[in-house]
Amino acid sequence: MLCRRPDPWSGPANLNSGARTRWSGVICGLLILLIFITAHPYLSKIPLAVLSGVIVAVGISLFDRLEFAHFTTSLRSKRVRTIEQTRLLQEHGSKIFVIELQGPLFFGSAEEVAKEIETSIQDAEYCIGNMKRISEIDATGARYLLQIYESLKKQGKTLLISHIWEETRLWNSLSYAGIIDEIGRNHFFQDLDSALEYAEDQILCGGLCEISDREFKLAEMDIFAGFSEEEMKIMAGKLSSEIYNGGDVIIRKNDLDRDLFLLIRGMVNITLKLNNHQREIRLNTLSSGNTFGEIALLDNEPRSANVVAVGEVTLFRLTYDNFLDLQEKKPNVANKLILNIALNLSTRLRLSTEEINVLAEN
Repeated sequence: MLCRRPDPWSGPANLNSGARTRWSGVICGLLILLIFITAHPYLSKIPLAVLSGVIVAVGISLFDRLEFAHFTTSLRSKRVRTIEQTRLLQEHGSKIFVIELQGPLFFGSAEEVAKEIETSIQDAEYCIGNMKRISEIDATGARYLLQIYESLKKQGKTLLISHIWEETRLWNSLSYAGIIDEIGRNHFFQDLDSALEYAEDQILCGGLCEISDREFKLAEMDIFAGFSEEEMKIMAGKLSSEIYNGGDVIIRKNDLDRDLFLLIRGMVNITLKLNNHQREIRLNTLSSGNTFGEIALLDNEPRSANVVAVGEVTLFRLTYDNFLDLQEKKPNVANKLILNIALNLSTRLRLSTEEINVLAEN
């Protein structure tokens, strides 16, 4: 059998009522036994029609139905890219189709998934199956998954699967059946964001490569759009180069410095520790060609999040003192810099608004 047998001590009725361990089934059974022993005289007076209705209702509740939710065009990864790359992804957003599945993937529902993808994917080139809420996959469901992959491949499309990762129960089941090897390990991702990022990279490079974090020249960066050669020389004189290793903290939340950072090579994660929790969540990933620290530069407030290097990172720093000096001696250059910062922030805000709208509609 492909998947492990459902836990005999905890059924769907218990789980739907909020149970989380096998002890829920044991306690439920003991309570029912106690009720039958102590309240037998009263139970015998309940009409058979009522008992039949209760049994039918409980029986129906035991069946999980596979549900679908579609996300297309505007759902993007947390990776913040250059404005040029962002606009390209906006133009080709329909090439990524995300289908979120909820419930068990077995004989009947797997065929339904295949038909749903076939009728809904349309012009998309990358279909991402979000398996976060899939509870079980039986042997038939696994074979249908392979058939969907092969069908999409014949059409020149790619199937990516999220939330099925190494050492998880569903991964082990699919691996045992040989499905992982047949589809390919590089088609499985730890979460939806990783799958989205991969699909975006493929769109940006025509499906032939992965986006490398090349080293950007200052003149190529969005923040210097429209700068003349002379203005670039002025800016270069105000910047200092820095190199960080993977895991180094570049900015800490609540720091009071107001420096601006220009990411020339590598990637950084924007993270935030939740209040009263030890766990840190990743808000965004910035790739080379982007900037960070703009908000503190403008509003004189403490840093709102942490910035951590992902691998080796090269960046330029514009200190707040150098920015003030620029405003005093070269106000036109400083004003152009502020305008470009505002344009970059507005672009990111628009993208966030679009994604929120997509999530709200679904």
